[in-house]
Amino acid sequence: MKKPASKPASRPAGVRNVTRKPTLKTISELSGLAVATVSRALNDAPDIGADTKKLVRRIAADIGYVPNRAGVRLRTGRTNVITLVLSTEPDTMDHTARLIASIAEELRDTRFHLTITPFFPDQDPMQPVRYVVETGSADAVILNQTQPDDPRVRYLAERGFPFATHGRTDMGLEHNWFDFDNTAYGRIAVETLARRGARNIVMIAPPLAQTYAHHMIDAA
Repeated sequence: MKKPASKPASRPAGVRNVTRKPTLKTISELSGLAVATVSRALNDAPDIGADTKKLVRRIAADIGYVPNRAGVRLRTGRTNVITLVLSTEPDTMDHTARLIASIAEELRDTRFHLTITPFFPDQDPMQPVRYVVETGSADAVILNQTQPDDPRVRYLAERGFPFATHGRTDMGLEHNWFDFDNTAYGRIAVETLARRGARNIVMIAPPLAQTYAHHMIDAA
């Protein structure tokens, strides 16, 4: 005599078994919020409250929701990507590692993702910048190792493409930048050495092609 087949154990009340790829609609059903509200919460919209954003992000993390980047780009024309254009020169790696870590920390818990676009010492530095703009592979660019008259900055500004630089230019063009005060650094270094009795001070200057070297030398 055959034994009756056992029934599968039922899931505890309130627990959802999400077997299909999670979508905005999945989060909407679990949270009781409208799909539009869920979308705006995930995009950190200013009109959505902090508690709502926290709830939506928690549910998204719990069910493994990952936005479809192709779909986002199709709907909005945006990639939600910021790319950092970096030289591959070995001597700069320690500095660039800290730069990457700092930018990534600032973008954490935002809708933006950081990518790295490398350029090589034997490569035209304009090539990776043109690639990003022409392919639309990022919403904004971050540059470093700026030059006094930087063709990359001029190119991006002329095309109205969002960008910021780590370092300044001296080309009379307003743009977003972040920089260490190399002028103050050079002045303080010389004054400190002079107070200690130094009379013949020699500066080992950074690469003269970069703007910060001129700021440091001018101050000294």
